Amino acid sequence: MTNKSRINKGLEKGQYYQGTIRVSTGNYKRAFVSVDALCTDVMIDGLISQNCSLDGDTVIIEMLPAPRWPPYAAPALSPSQ
Repeated sequence: MTNKSRINKGLEKGQYYQGTIRVSTGNYKRAFVSVDALCTDVMIDGLISQNCSLDGDTVIIEMLPAPRWPPYAAPALSPSQ
């Protein structure tokens, strides 16, 4: 089975999701993927997980099991914000 057919099969089965990646301007090691099929964005934590993708790229992602999700801490706002 080729990678393309494996990906297409995974997308059909809901194993993979396709979306657009947005790299954080404040922390280039954190990105978010907007997926139409999900009600929230998916956080991608770390450069290895981003796998050379650039801001605005269309990417295919596979969700980790929930116990392996990294905690999300929103950036602290400065007093002037």
